Amino acid sequence: YIQAQSPLASITDFYHHGFVHPAMLLAQSRNNILILGGGDGLPAKEVLKYDDVDRVVEVDLDGDWIQFAKSDPLMIKHNFNSLNSPKLNLVIDDAFHWVQHSKSSFDLVFVDFPEGVDFPLARSYSLQFLKSLKRILNDGGIISFQVDSFNDPVFWCVVKTMQAAGFSVVPHRTLDPQDQTYGLILVSKQPLDLSNYDKIVNTKSFIKRDMLVPQAELIYYSDPDRIHELTKDLQINTFYKPSFLKYYKANLPWEITIGNN
Repeated sequence: YIQAQSPLASITDFYHHGFVHPAMLLAQSRNNILILGGGDGLPAKEVLKYDDVDRVVEVDLDGDWIQFAKSDPLMIKHNFNSLNSPKLNLVIDDAFHWVQHSKSSFDLVFVDFPEGVDFPLARSYSLQFLKSLKRILNDGGIISFQVDSFNDPVFWCVVKTMQAAGFSVVPHRTLDPQDQTYGLILVSKQPLDLSNYDKIVNTKSFIKRDMLVPQAELIYYSDPDRIHELTKDLQINTFYKPSFLKYYKANLPWEITIGNN
């Protein structure tokens, strides 16, 4: 339950600001947007700040959570009533299944899932799902993908899998006031031009610069040689061989049992 005036609200603002806006600012078009997950309405809140957004499709599995986020007064205050926007079409469905069967295409896709700590969630980071996302992404489009960890084998396994799916990648992170950094990855069919990113940020009055990583950091983490060095010994994550789970389990400071392992 997110209190609109609580420290938690401030933290979620930092996360969603850093998650949504780099892709929105770099995209060639923002007309048609897909949000996978994000049932709290917070990604939609940030997306709908742009006047040129015409249509948003949001796909989330948890209908009860969405209904709560649509109707609770404090949630509405925090998400700016985004889930009731006339521009937004809500779909209650499994995103993996929905994307596989979608006949629509999108300029921007935001993937805001829980961490993949079991086999069903690990498929969200799989080569097969990424190829399905690539099919529905318009040329010049961008996907913003969240991974709860950053700069560890879990994160770089996902980056390598994205490259195996044929994407150009820009790994980055959130800037968090409590030093809880989340990994984010921009993926596109062609390499993104980051040379004017800082200037583009300044064109939007609602952008809070202290919530976004700067241009220099985007360029640093997307250096191909650096990515190769960090991913060369890692396996890609597939639907049938979820190496993501192996790295996730090894990265935890406590014992965890995943499936039958």
